[in-house]
Amino acid sequence: MEKITLKPVAKELLFENGAPNAHYDVLVYDGNGSQEKNLGSLYTISYLKHGDEDLGYIMSLISSVAKREYYSKQSLIEQNPKQAFENTLRKLNEILDDFYENRDFELDLGLLAISGGSIFISHLGKFKIALARQDEYIDILNSVALFDKSSEDARKFSNVMSGKLVSGDKLVAYHPNRSVTLREKILKDIFVNESQDVFHDKIAQLASNVNTFSYCGIHIAIGEIKEIPITKNHKFSDVGQAITAASPAEQETVAVSATKQFLGDKNFSRERPKIQPPPRIIPAEVSISHKRTVLRDIGGYLADLKNIGRMGRKKKTILLAVLAVVVIIPLGIVVYMISSGSMGKASVAFKNAADKYRLAQLALSKSDFRGARDLLGAALSDVSGVRNSKTDKIANEITGTMDFVDKTTDVKPELIYEPGTSQGITVSKIIGDDNSPYAANQQGVLYVVTPGNLVQVGNFAMDAKHVIEMGKYLVAFDENKNISVFSGESQKINLITLRESPQAKVMTAYEGNLYMVTTTGKILKYANVVGDIKKSDWGVLGSENVLSMAIDGNLYLLADNGKIITMYKGKRTGEIDLQFNPSPDSKIFTPANGSTSLFVYDPVKKKVYTFDKTSKMLVSSYKIDEAAEVSDLYVNAKENILILTKDGKIWRIGT
Repeated sequence: MEKITLKPVAKELLFENGAPNAHYDVLVYDGNGSQEKNLGSLYTISYLKHGDEDLGYIMSLISSVAKREYYSKQSLIEQNPKQAFENTLRKLNEILDDFYENRDFELDLGLLAISGGSIFISHLGKFKIALARQDEYIDILNSVALFDKSSEDARKFSNVMSGKLVSGDKLVAYHPNRSVTLREKILKDIFVNESQDVFHDKIAQLASNVNTFSYCGIHIAIGEIKEIPITKNHKFSDVGQAITAASPAEQETVAVSATKQFLGDKNFSRERPKIQPPPRIIPAEVSISHKRTVLRDIGGYLADLKNIGRMGRKKKTILLAVLAVVVIIPLGIVVYMISSGSMGKASVAFKNAADKYRLAQLALSKSDFRGARDLLGAALSDVSGVRNSKTDKIANEITGTMDFVDKTTDVKPELIYEPGTSQGITVSKIIGDDNSPYAANQQGVLYVVTPGNLVQVGNFAMDAKHVIEMGKYLVAFDENKNISVFSGESQKINLITLRESPQAKVMTAYEGNLYMVTTTGKILKYANVVGDIKKSDWGVLGSENVLSMAIDGNLYLLADNGKIITMYKGKRTGEIDLQFNPSPDSKIFTPANGSTSLFVYDPVKKKVYTFDKTSKMLVSSYKIDEAAEVSDLYVNAKENILILTKDGKIWRIGT
């Protein structure tokens, strides 16, 4: 007798119209490895609408948690799809409870699992699923409502509904938004009468022609795999498999109508249609031949080992060469990997990273972005330098989640300058406008960047540890007593020596005045730097360790605890929480031209983060790791990011 197994073939239907603060997501997962595949396939269809706070990450979190719980270690051991499905719903309800307490959003979610001939369904909010069987359309949820009148919490998943599927069935599960319900009749007809590809193409055509149309769903066609068992009288090289649909004659063997059989009671029990056994294979009708393959040849050589003493020189040489290639060399590699610990290291690294990744997802479910970022960074560190398919895969997943949390854009740095004839000049600072920025080396020599060349325009005559813009001037400071001021108009440099060192490591400038933070937490103001300079105490900080500062009238101080302290006229007026701890060499920028943005550059994370001054929220981030090893970075008045790399090239990111 042949063994018949149902095989769901799913196609995602995800077409968004770009509505603000709205997100759609679809998950189709068929399992990886025999244990997961035996548990069946998992599907989610979700819609989220939120207010000003961007909660789009909830979508990926739901999909990740659903997949993790359904295919948990315990579920794989028990191999009970219904129990695994119920455990998944329980976990999702727990996570969503936390979100509903602290967030304002609308969530619609459908969850399906198909295992063998069984289907399990649950939903939260708006969701529809339909079955097409024997040219009949069945709205599953509405039909079930006739038999189950229990009320449901709109913020909890519904009870689990289960049913039986047969080969030839088609399912469509989707979010019933207005643009879909208006066209439901025509879509029903196409779903019942046409193939999966035709249905997909029709949805795609609507999305292309109608700007307001969006669709989030999955079409699932149920086929079958027929496995012909190996009999004792015949030796077959393979077990034949084919995905087919049951014939009309087979489907008609079911006496009761499709609707009654699928929806007759709460458990939707149905007997399997009787399948006629395949014709018996007569030995004389089967021609058995052995195709020559490389493996057969190698096997033949290995089988001849017992006769090696009676072999000629040529065949003995070939046999020994084959033995070295297929046995000795691979065995040596395995022994080396085990003895060096590389196999064990990869396994440990993967486990540690996976554990931290799960904790990071849990932190995200509680809106703990700082904790999630720390865990994601630690997880990436675990697999850094360890390469195999599993560590590469989880590293990609972690990076994707980190980019999602950081709202990372796909804008890449563009090259705007190559050293050219200035190949021998090494610069370490970049500052100024896109078209003709300035660059300085460690000795304080100042250059203007022209196409293919660096032209010297002055010399700060000191180790210029800080170089900042101040209107038409550039100001350099050596963290001791010396300040140099370069005039862009006169191309002259004025060197100022202070009476005593301010003991400061960070500085900024605004409207002719310099501001510095001392090592004791004082904020000093040096007024009228280009004229008769005067020093005064401007304000006092607490115990924060300031890494960098910027000014636009308000003073912004970047602290190593992940806070931006805002001050005005020497008084503390508030703070912005970055939700991460910046590395020691991080910098903060804000153009003094009425810009609404603050830019934070973290050289370890290799990103520039943009925050809105009013809402104090993260707006976006930009990756700079495309631009080789970075020497310096600057955000200019046009809010463009200039990047100087150690090979002397200058790159730009337009924000």
